[in-house]
Amino acid sequence: MGIILDIINGTLDEKKLDRWKKKLNDRAYVYGNLKYKPPGESTEKTKRRYLKKPGPDDAVNVFRSVVVDNIKYIGGLVGNENIPWVKGKLIVRDGTRYVAVPTHIVRKAFEYKGFDYDSGVEWLKEKGVLLVTERGRRNSVRLRLNGTREWCLAVKAEAVNIPIPQKD
Repeated sequence: MGIILDIINGTLDEKKLDRWKKKLNDRAYVYGNLKYKPPGESTEKTKRRYLKKPGPDDAVNVFRSVVVDNIKYIGGLVGNENIPWVKGKLIVRDGTRYVAVPTHIVRKAFEYKGFDYDSGVEWLKEKGVLLVTERGRRNSVRLRLNGTREWCLAVKAEAVNIPIPQKD
């Protein structure tokens, strides 16, 4: 309120303005953004913390967090066997179970965590948990969700550590 009153009363001079700028800049440093910025170095010092460059494990963790956040909307999981799928699906290819989530949801999660979608997909492929098509040209599969066909990213269910129904 101090700077606002100074502006209203007309008592804001250069000395007070410099003092307020310094205060605001100090607060901006204290509450600074701790996200990784890709053009920077691998270890940036921000607020006495060293941020490491994201890698394959981070991509798996982001996908796991997407699945956990939307677990009640993914059809085929424990407790969700008979619901219509809304945000994902459990699929089986060549005897391996995969959790498929639409790419637009995964893309938003990757961008929120500070790295781009393409590098996240490459890291998932590098870990060997991503389902790729027969020729290895596509990283995503096209599935029918809610009556429409959507591109989905499918990751091995064992890598995500989620409850999977066992067949009797």
